[in-house]
Amino acid sequence: MNIEEFIKIGKRTYNDSTYKTYIDETTQWFDELIERDDICSILDKYDIKDEEFYTLLMLYARCYKFVQRDLFYGVENDFIREFKTLFNGLLQKTPRTHLNVLYRKESASTKEYINCFEQNKPFVTRHYLTCSKDDFDNSSEKLVIKPLSDGKSKAHEVFQILNNPEDSDLPEWQVNFERGTKFKITDVKREEDKITVYLQELE
Repeated sequence: MNIEEFIKIGKRTYNDSTYKTYIDETTQWFDELIERDDICSILDKYDIKDEEFYTLLMLYARCYKFVQRDLFYGVENDFIREFKTLFNGLLQKTPRTHLNVLYRKESASTKEYINCFEQNKPFVTRHYLTCSKDDFDNSSEKLVIKPLSDGKSKAHEVFQILNNPEDSDLPEWQVNFERGTKFKITDVKREEDKITVYLQELE
């Protein structure tokens, strides 16, 4: 499936002006990036198809709000099925992380599930859990994640493909876990209006 067909499925699935605006922004960004020699060199190095790269841009850009939401809630439609196929393909070509710790900050729109974490309880991702090697420490809700070592982690360093969001020149050091990754909640610390959840990736 090429990018044009993929976009058509998305616009048909989400008949929403906001989504269409987001997808138009992502398409413009893709068109700009794909003209750069450094980007083309990276895509060639990892044998990443244009449509796979496009799904990564969706998770960097504002489209992530639609994609990750539906994945998290287990929504199935033509677009989500195709997205999973393409992004899974990209992850399998992207290096697994060897980092010892990863961080994720939560926002008001995504913190709804953070209060559900309980110590010693399992957590399985239905979405592509996004985190970073940097602790930006600018959120009242945060995940601190210990990935598996020795190349066994299901976390992939997508920052090696692209390392900054659409509207910033600052690196994000983004890492994405595969769907279905299992974690153990090792600790939940609540201090006044701040919550920090500690997770350990399981085999």
